[in-house]
Amino acid sequence: MNTPLHIARKIVKGHRDSFSRFIIKVAISANVLSIAVMVMAVCMGNGFTKEIREKVFGFWGHIQITRLQNNPTYDTNPIKEDSKLLKSILSVPNVESISPYINKAGIIKTQTDMEGIMLKGIDESYQWSFLKKYISQGQEPQITSDSMSRDILISTSTAQKLQLEVGDALIIYFLDDNNKRPIGRKLKVSGLYHTGLEEYDSYFALGDLKLIQDLNQWPVDEYGGFEVKVKDLKQLNDVANSIYEKVPSDINVETIREAQPNIFDWLDLIFTNEILALILMLIVAIFNMITALMILILDRTNMIGILKALGATHQQLRQIFIYNALYILGYGLLIGNAIGIGFCWLQKIFGIIKLDESLYYFKEVPVRFDWLAILGINLITVILTLIVLLIPTMIISKISPLKAIRYD
Repeated sequence: MNTPLHIARKIVKGHRDSFSRFIIKVAISANVLSIAVMVMAVCMGNGFTKEIREKVFGFWGHIQITRLQNNPTYDTNPIKEDSKLLKSILSVPNVESISPYINKAGIIKTQTDMEGIMLKGIDESYQWSFLKKYISQGQEPQITSDSMSRDILISTSTAQKLQLEVGDALIIYFLDDNNKRPIGRKLKVSGLYHTGLEEYDSYFALGDLKLIQDLNQWPVDEYGGFEVKVKDLKQLNDVANSIYEKVPSDINVETIREAQPNIFDWLDLIFTNEILALILMLIVAIFNMITALMILILDRTNMIGILKALGATHQQLRQIFIYNALYILGYGLLIGNAIGIGFCWLQKIFGIIKLDESLYYFKEVPVRFDWLAILGINLITVILTLIVLLIPTMIISKISPLKAIRYD
């Protein structure tokens, strides 16, 4: 009777040694591919999502505190500074810093062009550690507490549209606080920045907060809002809730994820795709090992029968094939990790894979090595594979020594 087992025996008959070596090579190659893809998915996926998050957090902070408005506009209603409230917010666990800001929409005018802009006013307490690494030319505005600075930091895309360079003068027109008449201010370009976040680069410029206070005719203790940075992002929602309990009822507290949901929903989708890719590659690796081990067992039926006749137990025979499976898996893990990590290192140094920055916010695929995650996928692969490999070894207990020895 031509059962699947009988057909498989016929296929391997007479070609056992060469066929076994072939199966082992195929199994190792498939494992190498699966592990390499999983390592690259983790490194590139983490690099992409974390770099985007850092850019958004760096530009806007982690939590924004603003006054509630019936009709939200670009220009926010003022919040009066309250030293007791600020100290209370700073006392919340995991709060790192708090700094004021004011946003005001305007139009930049040069001799030949005009461009809409959102001027973000900041004071001397603003942390430049994030934005400094994205300043391509010039420097950040020199803002002090003593006098109003007329320096302005604009993006490279805005500078290209208006044909501006560092040191050039420009005029920005704003509407007064009643939105009735335009007010012009002559400023100087102190530097150019480029984050790759086109939604921000195309519209935002940074300048002195006192300039906007003067335009709005606000006193020095009134601001458009406050940016809060936290130490541990895992506690972001808890920190926001704690701050919300401390502020008056007319003050709104929201995380940047709530303020910019589209970007973070997109990042969640990327993370979901990364998980699906890992699961798919893990399934491929497991089924590859099951198939390889099953064929090796069938290929060694005669040997199994002889060993059983000599007194070998089912457990001992299983250990022999599990050892061979570990050999295949070990080589796959070693070479796969080397290829995956090596390619990611080359990508990090040389930027082999390019991207359209207008769509993906990066000129090349970013890479971030998360060694704990890499170790995790290796351990999960080993554990799940070993558990599932118990299934094909069950065939050993079904093999009759007499029939196996007679089998040739």
